[in-house]
Amino acid sequence: MPKLNITKEEFASNFQKYLFRLETTGDELIVTSRKKPVFIIKPFQPKQSVDAVFGPYRGKVHYAGDILEPESQEWAET
Repeated sequence: MPKLNITKEEFASNFQKYLFRLETTGDELIVTSRKKPVFIIKPFQPKQSVDAVFGPYRGKVHYAGDILEPESQEWAET
């Protein structure tokens, strides 16, 4: 995602213009004060469901052993 750096003053005077740009392009906006980043504004990205993330791997991953069995013998407990 491209990032655009602007000052607080520029953002305040052109608020709607920048919000429209973020909506249409998906760019991130970095607002600065005295050349230092103050905050980032970026479009909302809804979280993907578990099925969307892991669905393509369903039935393709095989685990040899009991996944519910404790692994304390293999890993030292601290």
